[in-house]
Amino acid sequence: MEEAKLKRELNLLYLTAIGIGTVVGTGIVKLPGVLAEKLGPAQVLAWILTGLLVGMMALNLAELSSRFPEEGGIYIFGKQTLGGFVGFLVG
Repeated sequence: MEEAKLKRELNLLYLTAIGIGTVVGTGIVKLPGVLAEKLGPAQVLAWILTGLLVGMMALNLAELSSRFPEEGGIYIFGKQTLGGFVGFLVG
């Protein structure tokens, strides 16, 4: 049985994806420590307020999804409410 071998190459797309993943991953791991240092015990309140804001955004997107039942998500919401250029920008 012949063993499958992987190509050993990185193109621009793969390198870009690795760079973006590294930046995002570092931010996710580092952010709680920075918050704890800056806010101290108020960090819990910051997480709760952020959760409430994200929850309200999710409810807004759910409402928009029921209003515009076509495919396209945020692109369609922007296009239908503010025009094609705004839809393109947010999409």
